[in-house]
Amino acid sequence: MLLAACGGSAPTTLPADTLVRLSEAEIKTLDPQLFTELASARIAADQFVGLTRFDGQGRVVPALARDWSISRDGRVWRFTLRPGIRFSDGVPITPETFVRGFARLSGPATGSPHLAFATIVKNIDSDGADGVRVTLHRPFPALPGLLAHAAFAAIPFHRIDARGDAWTQDRPLVTSGAYRTADWALNDRL
Repeated sequence: MLLAACGGSAPTTLPADTLVRLSEAEIKTLDPQLFTELASARIAADQFVGLTRFDGQGRVVPALARDWSISRDGRVWRFTLRPGIRFSDGVPITPETFVRGFARLSGPATGSPHLAFATIVKNIDSDGADGVRVTLHRPFPALPGLLAHAAFAAIPFHRIDARGDAWTQDRPLVTSGAYRTADWALNDRL
């Protein structure tokens, strides 16, 4: 009986573009502004990126922004977007993407569990064709780290406008990060 347990079917060969990650639980949502647990947070971080991100050493580095500057009083931050950035379906990511993202995150209709993070920010608006201006209520030196959170990532409003709450059911999912969902079988695989 022990030998029979050691034998088994040959391992399945996965396509080269497939990421395999084991998870301790089923994810609850693909919406980066609505997740409440670690499994969904990990998926959100793979699929959606914002102005900044954490590198392999845990340092905050530019992501969709190429750089940033801070006003003398520490309350106004200007992020310059990288040229030519796009969602996975080719639609450009613009400063307006982040303006709308903040409005959605901080709006009561969204009911985001990450709303407390947004209270540090007074406003996000566009500053020219490639600039995102973040105005704070008071200085907050850790802002680049906060903006690396998936709740502040670029999300595809052109899909939300077309699909409403069903935008996360699109396959492949339109994303701003390195990966996108091609298939999700509940309690099996994503």
